[in-house]
Amino acid sequence: MIENKYVEAIVLQLVDKSPNPHRREFLQACLRNLLFEYEKNEEKFLEMNVVRDVCKVLIDEQGITAEQLPESWKFCAAKAAKSFDQLSESNFKASAGLIDCLTLLSNTDKTLERMHEIDLEALLPKIRLPQTAEWEGPTSRLEVLGLQLATVKDQPKQESAAAAEEPPALADQ
Repeated sequence: MIENKYVEAIVLQLVDKSPNPHRREFLQACLRNLLFEYEKNEEKFLEMNVVRDVCKVLIDEQGITAEQLPESWKFCAAKAAKSFDQLSESNFKASAGLIDCLTLLSNTDKTLERMHEIDLEALLPKIRLPQTAEWEGPTSRLEVLGLQLATVKDQPKQESAAAAEEPPALADQ
């Protein structure tokens, strides 16, 4: 599936095709499961812009519009805004799964550097989860990801448009 770039096809289905909730959950689980191969496929994932694509799905799931996004992420804005009250249990579960995807990808130095280059740390504070015991795990993973990104902060960051300058992902076409 990775060799045939199905990651991009999954992202395209999630972002552009508005699948029903059951299919959406299945596609996100597939995406997460594919990313467990992060060490073996790091170069392919970098080439396919997987980090950016996962972020695009997360932005869409959270309903974060251009007005709410940092400048470096406005090109990935959700089609429709969702207030915190409009986010459902299913949105939160999907967001938690996508946070898991980013956590898996952050386990390699090159991908962590890419996350820093595309200014992921500016996006993380925009991700909304309930502040209850049930959501401590995903909330903690977000915080840890932010701390990991802080470790590469001393390295020079490319211009804030670095995410947009990456080769186009299938979801952008």
